Amino acid sequence: MKKLKEITNDMFPMELVKDLGMVEGRRKAAFVCNLCNTTFTTNVGTAKKSKTGKCKTCLNIQRPKKVLVSLDQTTIPLKILTDLKIMEKGKRVALFECPYCFKPFKARVGNVSTYTTTKCHSCGLIQGPRPGFKKEQKSTFYVLSFTGTSLIKIGITNTTIDKRYQKQEKRTFYVLHEVIFEQGIDAFKFEQHILYKYSHMQYKGKERLLLSGNKEILETNIFTDNYEGAIDDSISSWGECTGQFTRVT
Repeated sequence: MKKLKEITNDMFPMELVKDLGMVEGRRKAAFVCNLCNTTFTTNVGTAKKSKTGKCKTCLNIQRPKKVLVSLDQTTIPLKILTDLKIMEKGKRVALFECPYCFKPFKARVGNVSTYTTTKCHSCGLIQGPRPGFKKEQKSTFYVLSFTGTSLIKIGITNTTIDKRYQKQEKRTFYVLHEVIFEQGIDAFKFEQHILYKYSHMQYKGKERLLLSGNKEILETNIFTDNYEGAIDDSISSWGECTGQFTRVT
């Protein structure tokens, strides 16, 4: 019979009581559980790999579920529709309102808090602010009307419309309305909200109206009746829903 190697207490994360030798083809020993202090028997190999030094009974005791505290809207940049209070793949999720299309969508709370997620998936396909546009600076949302047509263009800029467009371009339009936002990102969000809402009116003509292209041009002036009031109402209703922008004038 093969002689068994001696086992010592320093080989295990729990106290060794007695080496029981080979039992049914496996080396077994008795140990003291680190949690309940009762003596239990297990395989020597299993005991060496143990990280807690607990008996089988203590290992099967489930940890109490972590109680999720209610989300604080003041710390979340998007409007919370439903605090689901559930974890998915170890991450907390909730139901938010997209600031562009106002539709509900589910997202990880951590991603929303860090601005990694700022809109629903559908609106996420919309291109973000162009390079050079500074999201943290004061910005102007503007509406232009093309002379002799029903076409309008909406846009945003960190400077002024006069500096934004070249001299030959400025001969083709006049300014309907301007609104200044404290943060450029809010001007961008409102612009995208309008473009999404009226995407079915987007200009599809082949004629190049501006040197910069035909982006953000709508076929119909959606602000024809009291356009200043209509734009202001749109901004106010959007702002009340999102609760996240600061308008200057």
